Amino acid sequence: MHPSKKIIYAANEDDSRAVISAHRILTTGGTELINSASGTGGGCCHVCLNPQGTAVYGADYAAGNIIAFAVNQDGSLGAELSNIQHRGESTHKRQTQARAHEVLFAPDERLIAVDFGVNALFSYRTGAQGEIIESSAVKTEIKAGEGPRHLKFHPNGQAYLITELGCKIMRFNYADGTFTYIDEISLTLPKEESTIAAEIQITKDGKTLFASVRGIDMLYRLDIEEDGRLTNMLEFPCFGNDPRMIALSTDETALFAANQGSGTVTELSLEHNGFGELITELNIPDVAFTDFF
Repeated sequence: MHPSKKIIYAANEDDSRAVISAHRILTTGGTELINSASGTGGGCCHVCLNPQGTAVYGADYAAGNIIAFAVNQDGSLGAELSNIQHRGESTHKRQTQARAHEVLFAPDERLIAVDFGVNALFSYRTGAQGEIIESSAVKTEIKAGEGPRHLKFHPNGQAYLITELGCKIMRFNYADGTFTYIDEISLTLPKEESTIAAEIQITKDGKTLFASVRGIDMLYRLDIEEDGRLTNMLEFPCFGNDPRMIALSTDETALFAANQGSGTVTELSLEHNGFGELITELNIPDVAFTDFF
């Protein structure tokens, strides 16, 4: 979302090119397209803004590149600023090429790119216009075959990484663009090819972590101790199929799960007495894809 809270930016999963679109939020609650920007790449699956709100960044899963576009003063998308191609592979049969899966900013304002295919985390400095400085790249390799997917920073500066293939949460110290491994915890043992972890969220107070695993359609709640260790894991159902994305409500009393396989968004209670209970279910049949990881 743009700092004005009036515009949102969306990844467009077009495998033939890298596409990000800008949408105005209407007073009715709907949205309208402002414009789109495209460049070399394909399969854009995640976007973020820089802290200044002057550039938007995309991770392209299909092509394995990351891309940046300028954000104009009115919030529309402008010129392409950068386009960086990752290269490499790992040991799993789905890791034969680069697969950029997420872009986000670290507390020190370095751009972090999580690459599933290369099996690594990359960090970059950005320039005055928001361009990605490729020569500043720092690469942190992850244990082979894990399939790093999404990352979240804790208020204490540590970082938590969910691995899609290993179904783990890995904990790291972070400094100057480098991630230093501390420990890990398994959410579940991969039971078959379809048992793959998806998303991770941390509460604003830094005391609780939530994660989702597709295939078995389960959500997880873990306590974060003062030293950052994860304990007291609790498993509960998402009330749908393939929970690809999860998000906390503004007041953090509910968890939303976007269930790709069933084409639904489910809202689950995080209140003590009704924890994990289904509150509402929204059907979105047009996005009920089942054959894309």
